[in-house]
Amino acid sequence: MPSAREAPEMRELILARFEERELQRRPGIHASDLDMCLGKAFYRKTARLPTPADLMFRFMLGFALQFYILGVPEEEMECEGVLMSVDAPVDGSYLEFKSTAEWFQTAKWGTYTPLKKSHWMRRAMMYCHARGVDFCYIAVMFYSQRPKPDLVVWRVEFTGLEIADNWGLTLTKKASLEKALKELRYPDNDYHEEWECGMCENNIPGRCYGRGPAPDYDKWQ
Repeated sequence: MPSAREAPEMRELILARFEERELQRRPGIHASDLDMCLGKAFYRKTARLPTPADLMFRFMLGFALQFYILGVPEEEMECEGVLMSVDAPVDGSYLEFKSTAEWFQTAKWGTYTPLKKSHWMRRAMMYCHARGVDFCYIAVMFYSQRPKPDLVVWRVEFTGLEIADNWGLTLTKKASLEKALKELRYPDNDYHEEWECGMCENNIPGRCYGRGPAPDYDKWQ
C-alpha cells in the first residue's frame, strides 16, 4: 500500500540550491540593491542572513513565469555602473514579471494597481532610463486569488522628468551604498520606507538603524 511522509531534508536542499543561485547572480551594484532600503542591500553584501523561505517561494514563481512563458534568460545590461537584469525585451521596450498574494479586486481595497508598488516603479524607471524608453509592461500573477489565480498585464508609462528624477536618486543611492561598503559601515541614509521593515530579515536590534527619511515617492502613485 502506498505511503507518504514529509521529507524536510529535501525541502531544505531545494531552498539551499535556490539561495546559492541567488548569491551567484548578483555581483556588483545591481538595480535590485537600489530600489529598496540600502541597509538591506548593505547587509546582503557584507553579512547576509538566510533569505526567508516565503520570499524565496515568491522569487521562484517569478522565475518560473519568466522561463516557462518566454523561454528566454534575463537580458543583462549596465548603465553608469548600475547592473540590470531585464526579464524580457518585448514590443520596443521590456516586460517584468511579478507575483503577489494580494487579489486583483476586493470590496475593501478596490482594484489592484502596480503603481502602488513604489519599489517596482523605481526599478521600472531605472530600466526605462537605461533602454531609452518611457514605458514598459508589468505582468502580475495573483497566485492566492479565489476562486482561481489570474495573470494581469499593465502597460506603465512615465514622463521624461519622472525617469530623470528617479535616475538622479538612483545614482545618489549608489554612491551612498558604495561608500558604506568601502567603509564597512551602515549607510548614512538608508532611504527605507516603513512598510519594508515588516518584511525584512534584518529588522532586529543591533542590526537595523533606519537612518534618514525616505524621499517623497507619492508623486509616482
